[in-house]
This record gives sequence, C-alpha cells and structure tokens, in this order.
Amino acid sequence: MGAIGVINTDERLKAPIADLKSTLDTAMDSMRKSVHDLYDESVDLRQALAKLKPTDSAFAFSLEYDCEDNLPRDVKYAFIAIAKEAVNNAVKHSNGDEIRIIVREHPAFYQLEIMDNGTSADERRLSGETGDGIGIKNIKERVAAIGGTMRIKADDGFMIFVTLMKK
Repeated sequence: MGAIGVINTDERLKAPIADLKSTLDTAMDSMRKSVHDLYDESVDLRQALAKLKPTDSAFAFSLEYDCEDNLPRDVKYAFIAIAKEAVNNAVKHSNGDEIRIIVREHPAFYQLEIMDNGTSADERRLSGETGDGIGIKNIKERVAAIGGTMRIKADDGFMIFVTLMKK
C-alpha cells in the first residue's frame, strides 16, 4: 500500500489509500504480537532445559522437573538463560563429570538448582570478587532482573541455587 500511495496521482484516492495503509499496518502489528505471544507461551521449559545436555563432553546430565507447565514467560526465559550459562561454565571450568538441573515449583516460590560434581571451584573468582567470573555475573543479573535470590556453594561440587517468589 505504501508503494501504491507513492505512485498514485489521483488526489481523491490519497486519503482512502492512507487510511487503508494505516489499517493494514495496525492489523500486521496485531498479528505479529499475537504470533510472538503464542510462541512465548509455547516455550516448554522442560524441553528447553533438556536440550542443554552437553553433547561434546564427557559430562553425564540429569534433569529433575517438578513444575506445572504454566510458569510465567519471564521465569521460563530466565531459568533457561541461567541454566545455559551454568552448564557452559561447568563444561569449561569444572573438573567434574556430572551436571544436574533441578526445577521445582512450591506453593509460594519456584526453585532452580544447577550443580556439578567438580572440585575446581575458586569461591573468590566465582563470587565476582576478583573481577573474573563474567558467567556468574550474568547469572546474578538475570536472577536480580526477575526479583529472585541466588546462592552459590562451592564445597562438595559446585551449585547455583535460585529461588523466585511467586507473584
């Protein structure tokens, strides 16, 4: 419609063409939003987390999932990003051979745990005190963005424990 409006020379058609273009633009924006919303709602957290299994390493991988499927979209995306970063960190930095992800839904909160059985964790680096640990910094930022809390344990393996209160 934009091209037709540009090549149109009939003054009587300028306003109707502009109105039609505006209506079509609004309709397309509405359709894009609907498709985007459908996609966001259709993200399966369990499947997305299962796909994080490292395929090019010797890590054994397990996923324990105890949640309803109707988690809020921002929680799904945050948990996926957090778990992805944690799994990548484990593969790069851990001397372990097992990664475990647990997602639980409780009456008042959601819980995400990512752990490995490695023994090479340096707590100062992992806490961000040394300026290194960009992955942990990214995880902390994502947890803060959704209003959650995070704990890191680096004894007897490495664990990131995220809690998010339900709204």
